[in-house]
Amino acid sequence: MKTNFVLMSLAAALIAPAAVAQNATVPSLTAQAAADYRAQARYPRSSRPILDAVDPLSSGRTVSKQTMAGPNGAGPLLSVWASAISYEPGESALLYAELTDAPARAPSLANLLDKTRRDAAQSIKAKLIGETSGLLGEVVYRDDGRDGDARANDRIYTARYTLPAARAPELGYAEAIGVHVQAVTELDGDRAALGGLLYSNPGARLTGKFRDVMRDGHLVMSAEVDVRAPGRYHLAGTLSGAREKLVGDRPMAWAQQAQLMTAGTQWMDLSFHGLIFRDLKSSGRYTLNAVTLTSALGMPNAMSSVRRDAHQTRAMALSEFSDKPFVDAALADAAQRLEADAAGSQ
Repeated sequence: MKTNFVLMSLAAALIAPAAVAQNATVPSLTAQAAADYRAQARYPRSSRPILDAVDPLSSGRTVSKQTMAGPNGAGPLLSVWASAISYEPGESALLYAELTDAPARAPSLANLLDKTRRDAAQSIKAKLIGETSGLLGEVVYRDDGRDGDARANDRIYTARYTLPAARAPELGYAEAIGVHVQAVTELDGDRAALGGLLYSNPGARLTGKFRDVMRDGHLVMSAEVDVRAPGRYHLAGTLSGAREKLVGDRPMAWAQQAQLMTAGTQWMDLSFHGLIFRDLKSSGRYTLNAVTLTSALGMPNAMSSVRRDAHQTRAMALSEFSDKPFVDAALADAAQRLEADAAGSQ
């Protein structure tokens, strides 16, 4: 019995610190989540600061490669991607493909020196197939430095495809297009991969006219819009400016607005909350460095291109901006519940 008592005491001594640490972690994570909610509640959901200086409009349109291996994961891998994620009628898409070694391949000196050594292909072709409209066209990839191919014999294969206006989606809508790529390799047989792009036919466009005004301590940027198809539209933009003691302008705020619009020329507003400028200690001139209009008449949404450096304001002082928090009621309530949970678990 004495031995069992000693073992049980030793086990309790070992477990207790871990249990205490775990219990201490839960309130701290809960408290951190509550603090995050409190911070977010200071601004409306339609206008937020950009704390990492990364433009969300640009990062949201980053192209990604789609990669497929051979049977049972064998190399080489076939990767495919496009020059952009969305195209409009008459625009040309550059489609890319490459074959790279896979870890499953037998080791070689070349593999050890370069983990992504590209392989040659006898041929690479693709079919572009619309989700609802069917086959749009076929392309042949090349590696000769011509017709969109950046560099000859670099084993990054390129094909150019112009989106046919006659096969465009209905005005204001978009269609997902699958790019079905088939490669014939010199040593390892066929490889297949599926890429994609969006064929957009926006129902409204930015005219290129912008203006700004201070309204109740908030900076309102307005964009003139030419609406051809009535419906719901979404405007988003990022603002750049000086931030505290950092050198140079950088993305500092993001805003969005969605509304139903009738046909014709009209204005849409982007309101940048005044407290953002106060919190970031940003004064001076501000640039609407990225703005885009999306047709939200159906799914998928029809995307327009991103317009850069669209408008610049006059120099503004911090005193012109509101210093009052927005107080998002839902987020504040969520923070209060988390704070109560954290207090109760202590």
